[in-house]
Amino acid sequence: METHLLLHSVFKIRHHLKGLLNQKEGEPLFVSHAKLDGDDTATAIVDFVNSRNNDVPLRTFYDAKELSPGDDFAEEFKEAINSGTLLAIVSDAYDSRPWCVFELTEAKRAKRPIVLADVGRVRISRTYPYGANVPKVKINPVTGETAWIEPLLVECLSEGLRCDLFNLEVSGRLGKPDDDVLVLPRPPELFDLIDSSLPPSRAIYPDPPLSKLEAELIDKALKRLGNGAAKLQTLSDFMSNLENLRIQISLSSPPDHLKLAIPSREIDRAMLAVCMAVVRAGATIVYGGDLRPGGFTFKIFRHLARAYAASGSVPFEHIISYPSLERMTYDLLADALKERRGTCRTFVCVEENLLSVRPGDDIVVIGDAVELYDQESFSRWLEGLRHLDPPEESSAAREVVANYIHACISIGGKMGRLDVAGDQYIGKMPGLIEEALLALNKGKPIVPLAAYGGAARDLAISLQLLDGKRVPRGEQSQSYDIALAEAAASKDRIPSSVLAKLQAIARDDRTEIVARDTVEIIQMWRQAA
Repeated sequence: METHLLLHSVFKIRHHLKGLLNQKEGEPLFVSHAKLDGDDTATAIVDFVNSRNNDVPLRTFYDAKELSPGDDFAEEFKEAINSGTLLAIVSDAYDSRPWCVFELTEAKRAKRPIVLADVGRVRISRTYPYGANVPKVKINPVTGETAWIEPLLVECLSEGLRCDLFNLEVSGRLGKPDDDVLVLPRPPELFDLIDSSLPPSRAIYPDPPLSKLEAELIDKALKRLGNGAAKLQTLSDFMSNLENLRIQISLSSPPDHLKLAIPSREIDRAMLAVCMAVVRAGATIVYGGDLRPGGFTFKIFRHLARAYAASGSVPFEHIISYPSLERMTYDLLADALKERRGTCRTFVCVEENLLSVRPGDDIVVIGDAVELYDQESFSRWLEGLRHLDPPEESSAAREVVANYIHACISIGGKMGRLDVAGDQYIGKMPGLIEEALLALNKGKPIVPLAAYGGAARDLAISLQLLDGKRVPRGEQSQSYDIALAEAAASKDRIPSSVLAKLQAIARDDRTEIVARDTVEIIQMWRQAA
């Protein structure tokens, strides 16, 4: 009874959806089978669907009954397959039968819903290589009984509904179909790429993402086809598109996280999850920290390098301000540049100028004119910058970055606590708060992830994104409260359309949800601008 009710429900939902889309009703269920050992199973399904006792108005296409002598089998099959769902009765003989292979291939080519019903008994001499990558159900048909049929029909209708909803979401966002965008109702495979009329610029497919091994094979095939820059995107990546945007990650370890019962590893997990979500949505991460081994810069870089080294993309930009340069050695800078080659672009911000930094043959090249060979040449170059005031230069660099980026995400942040070593900041206010306010006052999205503590939490409270009291702390730098007062005066710059989302994420410490909602907030804010 439950299965029968479910079958009715899925059918009604699909029927209603097709009506909304003005699509042809009565989509056929194409029952593909080998007559040698699958005919009894196929006949039982078709007879059940068309019997008077079945009150779900499905329609089947079954070649033994639907075709007459003299019909063009191939064209009749194509027409039925291209408008229906393919149910393949995969018996021992199925993969060896040319017509079965033709039907399955045509369904894949037409990107139709496919369900494999496995009725194998002994041995398959060779599996058809393009007969996988679709749902497969093990069934045990019993002669004279029908209880096994309805669950199978639920599988077919559910797969059809899944494909309908996927295509609806993609078409609603994509708009006019594009010949070089490959929209697939299942994960991409080599067959899809070879069968395309053009090497795709993008392949959009359902979640979850491909495994690393599959993605590497697809990337290799795309490069061989002449489009190594093509993007593979799951539906969630595509729907949360931040393509070609530069997103600043503003963070440092908060001194109060343990008082909020947040261990350091949770802050690392949140930071890395957010970075991955942002990069998967098509954006580049911009970060302004230093190069200390074990610091956040290296954690971000090494995580992204592992994930994106094979893709040829450069998802990370590191901007080093003058005060950070002062704390470095030549060897630290040179080693970092070599390690991150091909995955990260590095810049220094000096006197409001962004200068590229890149490794050469045993040298470090800064901008167009500066070549550094060792610690001595590095020290001489820094000596020419001693006239710069570190606090003023820090704030100036943050202004440059605020003009460069499209959005700012804040996690943790120094609080200027005088009783905590290493919690002092450089500049007229805490760096995290200054970076967020510069972005906000320029009309750019900011997302304070307040649940992890630090200056980001106090910032969220000042912006009225979080109802809560400050975490007890010792004496702080005087400029800290001044910065929060400035933040409170800027709260009206937040669009009303994203306010509820920002308030919700300020309370949330669930890593995956925070990462997803961060991307969505940035997208919503930009649409509201």
